[in-house]
Order: sequence, then structure tokens, then C-alpha cells
Amino acid sequence: MVDVFVNLEVWLTDRFERFVERGATSIEYSLMVGILAVSILIGATQFSNVVTKNFNTISNTIPTGAG
Repeated sequence: MVDVFVNLEVWLTDRFERFVERGATSIEYSLMVGILAVSILIGATQFSNVVTKNFNTISNTIPTGAG
């Protein structure tokens, strides 16, 4: 009878450890995705600012009303 309880305890402990590891992994992945999204957003904003500045510089150097 004791063997049944020992086996049950081992089985439940194994199941719980797998569940805990899976939960930690999903939290880690969600944090990485969030950080990546913020990084992409900041990079795209900085890139668009540089592109806008370059286009404004070019449009200001082209003479208007040529002809």
C-alpha cells in the first residue's frame, strides 16, 4: 500500500515540475517578444526621423519654380 502512495507522489511531483517549467518558459518568451517589439518600434521611429530629415534637406536644396 505504501508503494502506491510513493508512486503517486513521484508521479504528481513530476507532473508539477513539468507544469512549473512550462509556465516559466512562456513568461520568458513573452518578455522577449515584448522587448523585441519595443526595440523594433524605437528603431522604426528613429529610422523614419532620419528619412524625413533627409527628404526635407533634399527638397529644400532643389530650386522651386525652375523653368
